[in-house]
Amino acid sequence: MDRVEYAEAVARIVAAARERRVCRVACANVHVVMEARDDRSLLSQLERFELVVADGQPIRWALAADAPALADRVYGPELMRRCVIAARDAGLGIFLYGSTPAVITRLSRNLPALAEGVRIVGAEAPPMGDALWADADAAIERMRTSGASMVFIGLGCPRQERWIARFGERVGVPCLAVGAAFDLLAGEKRMAPALMQRLGLEWLYRLGTEPQRTFRRYLLHNPRFMLLAGAEALARLKRRRS
Repeated sequence: MDRVEYAEAVARIVAAARERRVCRVACANVHVVMEARDDRSLLSQLERFELVVADGQPIRWALAADAPALADRVYGPELMRRCVIAARDAGLGIFLYGSTPAVITRLSRNLPALAEGVRIVGAEAPPMGDALWADADAAIERMRTSGASMVFIGLGCPRQERWIARFGERVGVPCLAVGAAFDLLAGEKRMAPALMQRLGLEWLYRLGTEPQRTFRRYLLHNPRFMLLAGAEALARLKRRRS
């Protein structure tokens, strides 16, 4: 996990985009962390990413157990919004890859309102299932020939992280796994109220608004994360005292 906040994360991504070099970015919330804990192959892939930011408040709090706390988390949708603005300011083209045709269409319409003048050089809703991987070679070629300097991937966790792990180097420019950012910035879903976000209760808002989709994830991962993070914090405290 990289202990960075928005300004540094955006600066690193934009620098890589300007130089057209690889920068694989993951926004790690509890879901991502627990998936990686349960699947060592995913963990190994994430360890090779150039930038893994603390997306969730519980992750930010857990990181504070052995280092100064970050002032804020680096929330995927907000990171994407800031990167889109930075890309506009730097004259860099962006490519959107993920979600559904309806969401991609709305997202392509909404982003210019967030960053007037942004250059969207490609926007695709890829096929799902095995066809996603079969289409990868052609998708990479389209990204490379589009002139994009920054690619946003919204395929859901852990599919988007695995896609970037496998193909990010071939794309050759920053690839950001931003998950729900596509739906949120497209206006398909609402963000949790700011207070719930600050208190680390965004999961409760998602559970209330999308119970069928999120029930298993939150009730399986969140309690385990709390227990593991608490045990780790206690172990560090004992080591300091001894």
